[in-house]
Amino acid sequence: MTVSSGGLRCDRRLPAGTIYRVSAVQAGAGAAAVELATVPVARDGRFQVTVRIPPGTGPGRLYLEISGSLYDGCEDTASSCVGYGVQLTVLPPPTGASASGSPGGASSP
Repeated sequence: MTVSSGGLRCDRRLPAGTIYRVSAVQAGAGAAAVELATVPVARDGRFQVTVRIPPGTGPGRLYLEISGSLYDGCEDTASSCVGYGVQLTVLPPPTGASASGSPGGASSP
């Protein structure tokens, strides 16, 4: 899937050479983040990268988190603070599909 962000809507500029990390965390107690990619960021905050949901990810909620920004430390996924991320729902494979270890799909709530 493609993860991207448009530019900042203000006059602020990021330092040259800023790199963001894209990680996935499956909902559940003790779930560890899995780094999916790193991506260079334009000075105006634009970035785009293609990532794959990790093989073996079971059905349920999955949170993609972007870190490396000026606003890291925002761990509230309820959209009440500034931060980059999106919650997805990983679907089970369709009935009769081969068990390749890949998730069936993802949808954004």
